[in-house]
Amino acid sequence: EDRSAGEFLGIWGPVTVDEQDSTVLGATELGYRLKPSAQGKGFGREAAQACLDYAFDQEDAWWVVSRTTVENVGSWTLMRSVGMRHDPRLDYTSTDGTPFIVHVMTRDEWRESRKSKKVRPSSDAE
Repeated sequence: EDRSAGEFLGIWGPVTVDEQDSTVLGATELGYRLKPSAQGKGFGREAAQACLDYAFDQEDAWWVVSRTTVENVGSWTLMRSVGMRHDPRLDYTSTDGTPFIVHVMTRDEWRESRKSKKVRPSSDAE
């Protein structure tokens, strides 16, 4: 939500991948949908980072994935902007013929990214 305008912008959160044809079945996924008028304004990056922090810090995930279609450049650009990396070994084509690319971040990569930002996960707080 854009609190200054009171406008709904989209939904975000870690979810468990349950599609049987996926190469990442059972993984924690950074799931999101962002209203087109809100794209390109930094809301997505802020929400994605908060979701990664929650998944690693509160849900104790050891890795988080995010999947999108090859054509969705905005989505995979967002994934990379929060430090996720494309892992072509996990790319797949769904049973309906849609090709997906998969980005990942491990807990260690997340911890390193937090150090470089000089932000500590709350579980490390004293």
